[in-house]
Amino acid sequence: MRELCWHEKDLLILAGPTLVLDGAMGIFRLHNALELDGDTISEQEEGVLEPLFELPYVPGGDYAEGLALHSHLFGDRPGLLVVYDGPLDHRKPTSRSVFADFFQLPD
Repeated sequence: MRELCWHEKDLLILAGPTLVLDGAMGIFRLHNALELDGDTISEQEEGVLEPLFELPYVPGGDYAEGLALHSHLFGDRPGLLVVYDGPLDHRKPTSRSVFADFFQLPD
């Protein structure tokens, strides 16, 4: 896990390799996380742990590092801001700016 974020009763999980290791990264939703008991992660019951997004993967950088709920681009619909550590040149249009990604959360 690289980052966690609450969305109502669900826990959003940013998962992928840690530090500067290359590999696939994604965002998952753990439904009704506070109501779960026992060893619920290992069984991955249908409808409990839901994959939401695969994040762009570029070897050598753009390591998804943080996420936050944000609705600026989607009005009242919840969105997710994802920021990256080790941004590659395509994320740095100037020496004082860096691009992040916005994703609209599914219902």
